[in-house]
Amino acid sequence: MSPKEIQALRRSLRLDQKELAHQLGVHPLTISQWETGFRSASPLALAALKLLKNFHQRHIPKSSIEKFLLHRFHFLNSKYFNPPLKEKYDILTNTRFKRTHGQCHPRMRKIKISEKLLQTGDWEKLDEPLKHEMLHAWLYEQDKPFGHTQQFKELLYLLQKNHSISSSSNLISQHP
Repeated sequence: MSPKEIQALRRSLRLDQKELAHQLGVHPLTISQWETGFRSASPLALAALKLLKNFHQRHIPKSSIEKFLLHRFHFLNSKYFNPPLKEKYDILTNTRFKRTHGQCHPRMRKIKISEKLLQTGDWEKLDEPLKHEMLHAWLYEQDKPFGHTQQFKELLYLLQKNHSISSSSNLISQHP
């Protein structure tokens, strides 16, 4: 996507640079730099821009959303889980969730995320339910209880505070 296309997309969405930056989870200066060509958007940012465009056009290719979620899965897996999840998981969306943002089926290697949550356009909000469901899968792979146990709640709290978790020594490291 060229700088002119990014600017045209932002204007077609009737957003200023600050509003677009908020929806993408980046600094407003970053939007300005993309639009002037001073800096190129990363592949992940370009995927987010395309998804945002599709959401607003009401033509949401499900495969694109799930591909974006899979990218986030791999990023979060390498950043927060030690050892990382070793099994291949299908990251799917679900339109029927009413009271939950996600669901994990570790035995079937499936993680589902609510499409309703995706339609907000607030990409930062995707990481929390994804980390939550990944924690269920990670505990399953560690042969530990993977329901909402006290241990699960303590580990989830650490993930929400941007700490990584480790099975070998219960080491916890903080990410800035």
